[in-house]
Amino acid sequence: MIAQGCIKMDKKAQIKMGESIIILFIFFILVVFGLVFYASISKFTSGQAAVEAEEMNVENIQKELRFLSEIQCTESGNTRFDCYDIGKIIATQDSIQENYNYYAQTVFLQTNISFVEVFPDNNEWILYEPVFTEDNMMNVKGGSAFQIPVTLFDPLEDTYNFGYVSIMVYKYG
Repeated sequence: MIAQGCIKMDKKAQIKMGESIIILFIFFILVVFGLVFYASISKFTSGQAAVEAEEMNVENIQKELRFLSEIQCTESGNTRFDCYDIGKIIATQDSIQENYNYYAQTVFLQTNISFVEVFPDNNEWILYEPVFTEDNMMNVKGGSAFQIPVTLFDPLEDTYNFGYVSIMVYKYG
């Protein structure tokens, strides 16, 4: 009789032990799902932060262009908002080439900047273009192009034309 009582208690203990193992198994599955969810949210958030950093970089370059007095339209000493002088752009291209290291390291970095006239003609002036060597060309992982509408002043014809600034930011990896 005592042996039968021990057998019944052993079976109850085994059932309790099985319940505990199942509860621990479910708990660990929930922990794993939580970690996977956290990792995916973290990856998404870091991707968003990278995109925001890239947009800030473009915005900083755009600000540099807006306040680059060498190419702004001026009339009676006043500058016009988002207006660039084609003659000054052409003259500044030579200055940038002469002082390439300064512009490459402090102002424009690894960004391609060009002015494109859309109306009345289709012209393009490249203000700054980074020099790629074979070594740093291998590290380029793509880029993002941004276009900002502007007014382009043609001093030869004394006209204001429509166009945009194309800013290509290169990504390195």
